[in-house]
Amino acid sequence: MHRIAVRENIAWPPSLLPLVPLLLCALLASCGDDDTTGPPPGPEPSDLPIETSAQLQACVSGSTPGGALVEICLPAVWNGELVVWAHGYTNPGPDRPPYTPLVLPADEASGFGVKDVVRQLGTQTTGFYGYAATSYRRNGLVAPEAVADLEETASWARAQLEGLALEHGLPVLPVTTLLVGASEGGLSTVLAVEQAAEATPFDGGLALCAPIGDFRRQIEWFGDFRVLFDYFFAGVMPGSAVEIPDEDSVVTDANWEATESAIRASLNSDPEVTAQFAAVTGVPYDVGDPETLRDATTQILRYSFMGTNDAADVLGGNPFHNLETVYEGSDGDAALNAGVARHEAEGAALATIEGTFQTSGMPRLPLVAMHTSRDPVTPMWHMDLYETKNAGAAEAVTAMRVDRFGHCGFSLPELVAGFSQLVLQVDDANLVTSAAVFPDAEMQREFLHLARRSGARPVVIAEPE
Repeated sequence: MHRIAVRENIAWPPSLLPLVPLLLCALLASCGDDDTTGPPPGPEPSDLPIETSAQLQACVSGSTPGGALVEICLPAVWNGELVVWAHGYTNPGPDRPPYTPLVLPADEASGFGVKDVVRQLGTQTTGFYGYAATSYRRNGLVAPEAVADLEETASWARAQLEGLALEHGLPVLPVTTLLVGASEGGLSTVLAVEQAAEATPFDGGLALCAPIGDFRRQIEWFGDFRVLFDYFFAGVMPGSAVEIPDEDSVVTDANWEATESAIRASLNSDPEVTAQFAAVTGVPYDVGDPETLRDATTQILRYSFMGTNDAADVLGGNPFHNLETVYEGSDGDAALNAGVARHEAEGAALATIEGTFQTSGMPRLPLVAMHTSRDPVTPMWHMDLYETKNAGAAEAVTAMRVDRFGHCGFSLPELVAGFSQLVLQVDDANLVTSAAVFPDAEMQREFLHLARRSGARPVVIAEPE
């Protein structure tokens, strides 16, 4: 029986957090005291932990009925819990520019190995967590289909474990499945826990930096940003907010590198115009650090460059509408509103968004959501909107806010602290983990402090090497 989490609304000041950016975004977030005492974990099933095979430790790969690539990687001693990783947006392909091949998520992000971090969580006595991941059936905008791919991944992973059960003389292995997703994968995570039926393969989810509040507003965020950039810096970007022409020759990685350089040069060329652009868009960045404004601008415009045509194909037409939008904050708002490009959304695209990309705000399984306060790509208002979407939503999600610039720019202690909150909600027990997961003692102390601020009481054990 699944237990819905009690809401925790935590804000973390930057002075507490050494910045260790982690686009890996796989394990998760919150806050507390620094002592290492806490309630012991709940009793494990008598047939766990279990020694695994060398083949599963080295990772086994395959594919799902839907055509997604999948893999499962277990630790040497497994605790019966599996983290299924839902990766974020990938450039369209392989059937459309820039023809990005379908591949499994990268093993490493921002210096941390996703599989390694997951499989180091736990102890020799209690066992460690397993890892599974999928490419999804295609790249680009795929959040609703990704839900099915993640379910098929969990089912495929359990099938791989049947041999392990037989090897140990067990009729079946108990498996708790924790779904963890970042960015677009975070949206798929929330859709999965909201749609969960009685036979769901998942037991809870963690959504990181995800567009879960209002997907149409996310489309408008990208579209408004693009038309405003084109107004203030005409001719820098190819195409428009609703179409990239000559896609086969324009949408390439090499052309994006050149375009990104041109965007940065434009922002540097006229600080006064750049300040107006920032004011009208309302883009989050660190005031006093121009590099964060340049980073925010290029990160957002990259989606326009790479994903505009793919989004129109997936949604069934142009989803961006700004015919009635009034833009404010420039030195000449009348001229701005008269000169900015205007576009009308197509009904089919809006219907697709409402029917398949919008969340309900009512998770059926424990859900932890985590966001940085100055995320330029998926702004933190998504978290606010999600909490107020339905009357019960605020009590159905553990919401964690980190005071920092960046998209999915979480530190390792934050991520593991959030993961400890997910474990608490799903298992009704505190995480017990080896100190080996943390590169140094300071990160370990920070993790304990953050976890306790959200109500969790994890325990860190220094095990002999």
